[in-house]
Amino acid sequence: MSIKDRQQAAEGELAKECEVSAELWQKFSALTTEAREAREKAAPLEKRVSDLTQESQGQRAATEGYKGEVARLEALLVEKDLALNQAQADLSAAQSEVARWHRSSAESEKRAEGKS
Repeated sequence: MSIKDRQQAAEGELAKECEVSAELWQKFSALTTEAREAREKAAPLEKRVSDLTQESQGQRAATEGYKGEVARLEALLVEKDLALNQAQADLSAAQSEVARWHRSSAESEKRAEGKS
């Protein structure tokens, strides 16, 4: 093989390598563009996920606050129920006392009338 043949073969190989390199560069450029577009599309979604996460955390905090308030109100209700039960017991005792007083008063009146 002559030098000219070798040179032509080398130039042919170099041309093929340049074509392959150009194709690879085009593919790389297309992939770079796709990656940039994907990042641009993902950015609003990532923001929305972040916003939803914060909103969810806020709702969890509010739920915990509501649970605490419900527990406080339930405790207050138990306290008021106990106070109501005590007031009913006191009222019942007072009514019994009044009934005894009326009976005693009526008996005293009868005795007083009997003496007169």
